[in-house]
Amino acid sequence: MKQNSKGQPCDLATLAHFQSLGLDTFAGLEEAMKLRQPREAMPLTVWMAFAALAFGSVAYLVGIWLFDDLLALFSEKK
Repeated sequence: MKQNSKGQPCDLATLAHFQSLGLDTFAGLEEAMKLRQPREAMPLTVWMAFAALAFGSVAYLVGIWLFDDLLALFSEKK
């Protein structure tokens, strides 16, 4: 028999059994809590966030390229 935190005997057989719900099993023992779940698909908002990041990155790089060309253009006229 196991003992609780006060040192008194704790009989697991006296606990209520709920076999129909699976509540009488301990997590991790045998195959009780190891059910394989299908992988969840990525939500649309995640794909939209990736698209926004890609668009922002391209716009940033194009902006730097144009700004560099404008600086080069105006510095040649002096």
